Amino acid sequence: MGGGKWIWIAAVLCTLSASAQSWRDKELNFTECWNYGKNKSVFEAPVFSLAEDNLSFDGCGTWNRSDGNNKTTPWTVFLVDPEGSYQESVLLSDQTIISEAGFNKRKDSKIFGGACVNQTDTATCFEGRGLLSQKVLEVTKVEGKHGRFFTTTVLIWRIEKVQFSPTLQPVCLWNGDNQNDEHEIFYDNLFAPEAKCYSYRTIQERECDLYGNSICTGREGNQLEYLYNERDGRFFLRAIWYFSEHNGKRFVLVLTDLLPFMSQIVAATVDLAWVPKTPESKTKTNFQSFPGCGFATGPASPWHATLTLQTDPKYFWAATFISKRALVTAAHLLIGKDGKPLKANDVVVKLGTQNSSQLQVSKIVLHPGYNVSRGDLRDDVAIVILSTEVQLSDEVRPICLWNDVYQLDKIVNRTGSVWSSSKPEVLQETRVQVVSHQECFNNDRSFFSTHLRPTENFCVGFPTNQSGVCVGEGGEGFSLYDEISKRNFLRGVAILVNDSEGSKGDVRGCNPKRYTLVADVTNYIAWIVDNTPDI
Repeated sequence: MGGGKWIWIAAVLCTLSASAQSWRDKELNFTECWNYGKNKSVFEAPVFSLAEDNLSFDGCGTWNRSDGNNKTTPWTVFLVDPEGSYQESVLLSDQTIISEAGFNKRKDSKIFGGACVNQTDTATCFEGRGLLSQKVLEVTKVEGKHGRFFTTTVLIWRIEKVQFSPTLQPVCLWNGDNQNDEHEIFYDNLFAPEAKCYSYRTIQERECDLYGNSICTGREGNQLEYLYNERDGRFFLRAIWYFSEHNGKRFVLVLTDLLPFMSQIVAATVDLAWVPKTPESKTKTNFQSFPGCGFATGPASPWHATLTLQTDPKYFWAATFISKRALVTAAHLLIGKDGKPLKANDVVVKLGTQNSSQLQVSKIVLHPGYNVSRGDLRDDVAIVILSTEVQLSDEVRPICLWNDVYQLDKIVNRTGSVWSSSKPEVLQETRVQVVSHQECFNNDRSFFSTHLRPTENFCVGFPTNQSGVCVGEGGEGFSLYDEISKRNFLRGVAILVNDSEGSKGDVRGCNPKRYTLVADVTNYIAWIVDNTPDI
């Protein structure tokens, strides 16, 4: 596809599943559709950011139309293969282009910027910004299903990084829902109810799936290939062309809504980020922490423990004592160099820092949701069970498990403690603050879009004054002090320091400008209680 004054984005490729082939040509009146008269499908807003004005790439969706040299949308680019075929596409970031799936997936395609004002005149077709020097690095196909049989397919092109200018800017991806479309501003188009677009025409039965999954507009003149929401002077990619007709009375244009597939599009890129929505917290578990827990009458952190390998005492990490026999730590620290879980006799435990003797381990319990081969840190918690009970004292005492409200917003801005050490016998306290998921995400969108999972983990730190956790061991507990009961409660387990500017997220790294990720204990309380013999 090429040319056309109002060609805006890659056209949709609608395909049928094999099960639909037998009846795909069946025609019927629109009112005979199985979903006729039903409420419109509800598409919730994807969470690229909770801020309405910044949805995807920083600074996206701006267009200075008052500039006489910038009459074309600055995100319009063209992909041209060696045979001269070309496809108008859209710039989503400085490394990402989206295009029609029907275009050749050739990495040797060239990239042009500018409007194609005359598709037969190659001298002017790519006027405006001309040939870009950047090369295509990778092409990924993204599919999203509409209803039972229709599939929307687009291509995501990863390219070498481009330099933005007033005439070369990325567009935003739409981050709102679809429940207020009749009041939204669609650039250069008028919104129309779907029923008006379909009612006059005989349709294929398979097209019934698009009803409730499409956007209908009315626009006289040149054909529009894709649709943008316009809000507060910014532009957001929303939908791509499906069909357009003139019924003798009015022109109608139906576009398939990309909103249900925005997260899939983002996931296929290398430089767009989104944080998952926060699910509801788990139901609070009724339990009693170990009697006498949480009091620090001797050393500042009597529940801190050090785990070492039997064969290599120089390798050590942290755990938190929660009863006479059980400790909580991070699961990834209990995986050996061969990628397999350590055995109980591979590990020894030292409680406190006052030259305590080594204790033997009878059992290691990794959370069943943790999967080392998956390559992430989800469900990164584990329990270590001692062979014998320990004698409690002022130097050795379990911490209490969190038993207050589970919702993170109830503890945002509270300050707690993380105890860590570079040597087993030397402990250092770091005071850090709990931050919201949104603040954590904004601190490093690319990093935390990969690792942040609301209700499973959260962030702590003080990046503004460069006070953060320098994890020396890994697996440290994050505790909060309760002024009323005078006890300390375990709320998190340190699993990852974001050292993206240094050691690329090495769990033993340190970057006080970045937040530390901790596993949220409240998500695992029931599992911890069930697997701890003396709670």
